[in-house]
Amino acid sequence: MRIVLPSNHPQASLRSVSLASLAGETFIEFPRAIGPGLHDSIIAACQRAGFSPILGQDAPQISSTVHLVAAGFGISIVPQSIEQIHADGIVYVGIKGEAPRAPISVAIRKDNRAATVRNFVSSARHSHAAQ
Repeated sequence: MRIVLPSNHPQASLRSVSLASLAGETFIEFPRAIGPGLHDSIIAACQRAGFSPILGQDAPQISSTVHLVAAGFGISIVPQSIEQIHADGIVYVGIKGEAPRAPISVAIRKDNRAATVRNFVSSARHSHAAQ
């Protein structure tokens, strides 16, 4: 996970920031109704850091959060893959300490015997167990 900050934010020049240092900021989040696992993970991480985030504008899509931050509506925490979205007026920074995790699920048909599917599921299970 990464933090998206406006490029003029006081912490924008840092490589990483603690979640606790963001208490008092307005958070732009993906709607809980659409992504409860991600939403709850971010809220819980903030609470473990000692604060309840101030929730601002909901982003209609996870990728929209970047543009809402660029427009000055607040800050956000997004999956690292979103860092591929480049926009003027924002920076991505790492999270010091315990970061929220984005839950991912895999569903397969029981009768699927394809080696690629078995290998993918095995790899995903191994990766999850290693964490």
